[in-house]
Amino acid sequence: MRIQPVHLTLLKVGEMRGLFTVIMAVTLWATVSLEAEAQEGGNDFSGTTFTGAYRIRTVFYNYGSATPLVTSPIIGPETDSRTRILVDQRFRFSLTSQANKNLKGVLAFEVGDMIWGVGTHGVGENYGGAQGADVVNIETRNAYLDFNIPDTRVNLKVGIQSPMDGFKGYLFDWDWDFDVAGVEITTGFNTHSFTVGAFRLNEGGDLTKADDRDLLKIGADLSFSGKCKVNPYIYFLNDNLKFDRTTRDLWAGISCVKEWAGFDLSGFILYNKGKTDFDSVGVKDIDNSGLGLNFEGSKNLGPTTLSLQVTHSTGEKERSTSTSRGDFHVILGPNYAGYLEIFTSLNEDVAGLNADLNNSGLGLLSLQVRARFEPREKIWTTLAGGILRSTAENAYGKRNKGFELDAVVGYKFTSGLTAELGTAYVLVGDFYKTATNPNPDDMFEIYTRLQYLF
Repeated sequence: MRIQPVHLTLLKVGEMRGLFTVIMAVTLWATVSLEAEAQEGGNDFSGTTFTGAYRIRTVFYNYGSATPLVTSPIIGPETDSRTRILVDQRFRFSLTSQANKNLKGVLAFEVGDMIWGVGTHGVGENYGGAQGADVVNIETRNAYLDFNIPDTRVNLKVGIQSPMDGFKGYLFDWDWDFDVAGVEITTGFNTHSFTVGAFRLNEGGDLTKADDRDLLKIGADLSFSGKCKVNPYIYFLNDNLKFDRTTRDLWAGISCVKEWAGFDLSGFILYNKGKTDFDSVGVKDIDNSGLGLNFEGSKNLGPTTLSLQVTHSTGEKERSTSTSRGDFHVILGPNYAGYLEIFTSLNEDVAGLNADLNNSGLGLLSLQVRARFEPREKIWTTLAGGILRSTAENAYGKRNKGFELDAVVGYKFTSGLTAELGTAYVLVGDFYKTATNPNPDDMFEIYTRLQYLF
């Protein structure tokens, strides 16, 4: 499916720099105002809080996953596959210091994910699980100021933060390591709020050149009577990291959340328009335009909650030859969480394929259902199933990725401490059959998860 392009003017580099300047000027003015208030009223740091999460996971699985440090010739089902055993642990903790009613600082760190048996006296992510665990592996997740301009409705977040997109994490999600440096300004009235933000995702290395990767955000969270929330958002990504090209992408869409007749309903429609300009002589520029759609509904029936989710994005069959493509781009992929454990991971396990809406440019069609049952206060179980297909055919003319069926049981030991045992099985479709992978086996996994929140 190819979406016809619309006339959307993409920002130029100079215009983006100008907007960055305006946002930074507002930030400076707000900081001066806050400092004046601090001198008058003083600061009280007695409101410091410490929160975090410790998690340890074990997974047995038989497919090539997107997990770091797990090498495989492919990501997905394999012919004559072998069972893998993987254990990892992670500790996240956050310090929030409330100086006064208008100012707080946030510091968040992560030790891990540490894969057992990996990393001895080294430096790096996933290190520290081997003998000789004294390695350098503390990651900075957040380091920002969150403050209000006195006597106004304006709030600013300045520093390394983890913003969530306005579309359920399908473009980017903080839990998938979208930790970025920038400024976000929010204001509003009654139940409505409005946000503008500028983030420096990557610095190209030369501070005098426009060789960076920057993201602009404009959006609103509008709440109306009848328990309806509407969220229009626009994102613009300007990517100059690669020396021979400039890529610009614009996303414009709207999401909605509503309660109706006992159902919790939500969804979004999101349009993407992009262009890649090449500096090399004789290399044609590439245009793309794509559409992403999502609908989700759930209903509580006593101790049982039933949920359904449908997701669709456009794709392009002839990516290697076409300069006008119908694929849908994402900012960070894989990113969002679905109901499944292998195809669209819920972060319950350490493996997973994590298919996103881009799906290697082929687009995605997903139908997922889930039933969560809580027979007792401390016990729950979840059954889920889903079908995934690519929107466009792959190089072998195939679309069917497969059908997944999952089952999970969980137990709450005490406040904050839970354990889960889960299993997942995928009847693999012909999408994964290739000349080098002629008969891929069905995928399976069994996992355990122990987590403590405080």
